Amino acid sequence: MSVRIISPSNGETLKLENPFTIQGTADDGVVSVRLSSPLGTKDFLLGNVTVIDGKWSLSTQFTLGGDRKIVAEGFDASGNEIADQEITIELSSIVISHSNKWGLILIKPQKY
Repeated sequence: MSVRIISPSNGETLKLENPFTIQGTADDGVVSVRLSSPLGTKDFLLGNVTVIDGKWSLSTQFTLGGDRKIVAEGFDASGNEIADQEITIELSSIVISHSNKWGLILIKPQKY
């Protein structure tokens, strides 16, 4: 049995405080997925979702920047954890605006 996070990708950089959707797939037998984000000694619940036709998704946003883990745990109909996957994303307040003619990426920090 497996549960997979397909979006965002492992290592992807997202803009801090912008909502985004975590999407994934699950094998037969996985009926629900618990999504969380551990930070230090705390485990922050992002939500619980139902698997429909092998797919699941949850919209969320983060307010604390830096590297953050997202953990997807798959459960069977009896509530037993039978699969999991973990990815790491980076949340940044820096936006890539464009690249110049030399191929350099120009960035500007966002003001909050």
